[in-house]
Amino acid sequence: MTHEPFNTESYRVWDTAADSEIVVPLPPAGDEAVFLALPLVASRKSMLFVAACVRDAQGAAIHQTDIVVEWSGPETLHLLIPEQARRAAHTLALKAGDYTFAGTTLQIGRPVWLAQKPPIAVNAGESLLDIFTSGGYYDAAMWQRESLSGGAGVSSELKRGWNYAILKLNVPLGEPGGAAAYARAYDHDIGDCQALIVCASVVQSLRFGVSAEIDGSLVPLIVGRQGAGTEEMRVPIAGRRLTRIVVHAEAEAPGDYLAHLYWFMLERKGAEPGQANEVTGMPDIPAPERLPSGLPKLTAGLLFGEEELARLRQSIADGAGRRFYEEIVAEAEANADYRPESYVGTYFPVYWANQGVERASSPNEETRKWFSTLVYNGLVYLLSGDLKHGLLARRALLAAISCREWCGGFICRIPRGITGYRATFIESHVTQAVALAYDFVGSLLSDEEMRTVEDAVYEKSLPALDMYLRRNREGYLLNSNQGAVYGMGIVYACLVAGRSHPDVRPILERQSAWLRRMLGNYFKPDGTTGEGMMYWEYTTHYAVESLLLLSRHHGAAVAELAPSHLKESMSYVQHMRSLDGGALSFLPLGDCRAERFRFMGPSLLFFARYYADPAAHWMWSNYYDVPHLPGSSFFGAEESTGQYTSNGLLTLLLHEEREAAAPELPDFRRFDCDRIFWRTGSAESDILVFFEGGKQTFEHTHFDKGHFAIQAFGDYVAADPGMLHYDKPEHVQYVRSTYHNIATIRGANQSYRDAEHAVVLRECEDGEDVQYLLADLANSYKELERYDRTLLFVRPHYVVVLDELAAAGGGMEWNFHSRGAFRAAGPGCFVAEGAKAGLALRYACDVPLRERLDGYRDDERNVTHKLELCPDPAATAMNIAAIIAPYPLAGSQPSIGVTCEPVTGGAAFTVSGPWGSDRVIVRLGQRQPVWQGEPTAGRVTVVRDGADGGIGSWKRSFG
Repeated sequence: MTHEPFNTESYRVWDTAADSEIVVPLPPAGDEAVFLALPLVASRKSMLFVAACVRDAQGAAIHQTDIVVEWSGPETLHLLIPEQARRAAHTLALKAGDYTFAGTTLQIGRPVWLAQKPPIAVNAGESLLDIFTSGGYYDAAMWQRESLSGGAGVSSELKRGWNYAILKLNVPLGEPGGAAAYARAYDHDIGDCQALIVCASVVQSLRFGVSAEIDGSLVPLIVGRQGAGTEEMRVPIAGRRLTRIVVHAEAEAPGDYLAHLYWFMLERKGAEPGQANEVTGMPDIPAPERLPSGLPKLTAGLLFGEEELARLRQSIADGAGRRFYEEIVAEAEANADYRPESYVGTYFPVYWANQGVERASSPNEETRKWFSTLVYNGLVYLLSGDLKHGLLARRALLAAISCREWCGGFICRIPRGITGYRATFIESHVTQAVALAYDFVGSLLSDEEMRTVEDAVYEKSLPALDMYLRRNREGYLLNSNQGAVYGMGIVYACLVAGRSHPDVRPILERQSAWLRRMLGNYFKPDGTTGEGMMYWEYTTHYAVESLLLLSRHHGAAVAELAPSHLKESMSYVQHMRSLDGGALSFLPLGDCRAERFRFMGPSLLFFARYYADPAAHWMWSNYYDVPHLPGSSFFGAEESTGQYTSNGLLTLLLHEEREAAAPELPDFRRFDCDRIFWRTGSAESDILVFFEGGKQTFEHTHFDKGHFAIQAFGDYVAADPGMLHYDKPEHVQYVRSTYHNIATIRGANQSYRDAEHAVVLRECEDGEDVQYLLADLANSYKELERYDRTLLFVRPHYVVVLDELAAAGGGMEWNFHSRGAFRAAGPGCFVAEGAKAGLALRYACDVPLRERLDGYRDDERNVTHKLELCPDPAATAMNIAAIIAPYPLAGSQPSIGVTCEPVTGGAAFTVSGPWGSDRVIVRLGQRQPVWQGEPTAGRVTVVRDGADGGIGSWKRSFG
């Protein structure tokens, strides 16, 4: 079956402004029909939302999807319709909804049912055979498992993921390996094709392959290729008819293995593979015929006005800003030989974490200089009038607007209409840099060039940003870093485009109001955020810049526009700070990595300036008041993404000289979200105990409610693996419960009987000698009837953990992770030593346990080591207690000894150290423990026999 060419004489015309709805009759769907081909001609790229509803003969709605008019001219959409709806489909009702630009007219051709979605042209040499970035493009059921080999326990599946299809292979312990293959039927003429290109991301430990059935013969194309993250794999093909593609996965050892499938491309004969990046270049942009005299003026006054500009010029001449300005000049000088014209093409050539969004062949190595040239060469020209920097920034600006699209590649635009990956990070970053350059070098632009810049922002940035925000504003964006990033981009876009396009003004007011609402929602009243600190860094940077923009636009003070509780966030930041004194880092919770934070400087200066926060200024002085070399993170991310491009600019704007004093943090802090911090101090030599309580939010969080972590003497003795870079398919594993210090049921993630009350804190006490909490984790598991977790920090030396679980179906596991490798040190006792600290762990349980050691690696680096303790799979209850005693690997601090003996109803641990000797009696089961002939009270009793004749002795019971 084929659809008719675009002969618009037979098309129905739908003026969406005059009629909000139109009904299109559908032909009967054949048995093999899957896609509904709908030819449409759009009068403009208006980003109109159209609700498409399939109805049966009685007019009842049987399937609903959305179309977005993100194109102008002719386009054929291929709507994936479920089988039940196909069988009864009678009409297609189209209803016009919200839009960015008004006045869309659609011409609608005759709908046709297709068994296959035809290849979709991406450029002059390539057509998209299949894409897995949206559920609207494919159904995992189209792929059938063709083979599975290995022992009885080997399993596999192919399912939908976030931005890809996930091929998963599991080889259980005891099996030597396994393999799986999945196939999909196609029916395409490939006589004009010379190669197949497969974009996939495969873990290093998996071997990946692809075969194609061409003209009735199965041809191996990729055989046993070792995984290497995200790759485009190009293989020659020849023949007439493609009827099947098979993907293979093979592993040679136990483990969980992943491959992410992004897309398949057909390359036509005569195409040059080196041109797939669609970079064409352009001649060098000549200088303007007339050059202005005198110091430049601002074009639009986006971040600051002429009065502030005069103060900046004075500051860099003989004031506090001089040292930053000298570094900015050095950065601009380092860009002197950059030729932005050579990278102009269809898309902006960026690196976006190698997530299959950008092309692997994209020449992105120098793109960072493009962003830097726009902002910092433009800024040097504005501040000094140095013409060579202004002319280079002007070239970068006019080259940027010559790119057809401001996204990273075809995957952000094609297929059109049914949106797949449309996250508008790149549009926002390019808009920011273009807007700042426009503001700084406008005196070097003609009136026609200024209008061309404004039109480019209006056409290439604003619609995509506005569409994405409107599509998601009531969804996760209110709780996600992305809201601030896109919000900043659209404010810049409106402020620039609005100078010649008055229809932008309502969009600016609507999105400005939404942005302020988002900030008030993202930063909670107590200062916490749902996402990890890596995203606090990202969100806050763009929140700060957005507030400065809105302050100028509204003529209002920043404090009037910011959420009133924003100032509380710095307390949360201080508590989340890692005790590793070598660099600024934070606890690796959720989607956060245990690495140096490079881009937080302007955010800290913002809190210091607008909220007079001394802790923020201390943190900036301690970690960011350093020399900044050209190409460093002071001028934006070293990768070519456009992230944090305004770092140096905002530092120059926000910095004030003042004294810096280290903050005094309390030894106990319970935030409203029930994240709890116990600490002995804030230095590397101290101990920090963290507990993850509260509700599950699902925004860049992990399945880890009730998890705890311990940082001691500069190392994570009870660790959270954090997150890998997103270009590694293993990163989807790191969200799993089994990667955290909590119990699991047969390795499954927490399933959340009640995510709003995932952890219920029953008791929480802050004592001078013991800090204690009792938490109910049962709402985090549908499989568990009971999960009570007791934590005690017997200050300052050790932690007691007691977990009481009941699961009717059995399958319980107790997971514990450390930076150091575990080694057995006797029955029920393990030692693990990392780089700076070690721990002694001794446990007791009321049922026999099987011990298993495991760990997680990132390339050649051990992320964490794991101790897993499991009862018999049929056991329906488990009560397990552990003493975790950290110690430094350097210095002469006395060691701590831990022993354990069973007692009636539980276990008695003896913990000895420089303070004397403690007895910790723990209840394991329903009966109260009996110690020294007397029953103890509560779940845990701590008895301290003080040193020096009993001085400091005490006894306390908890729970």
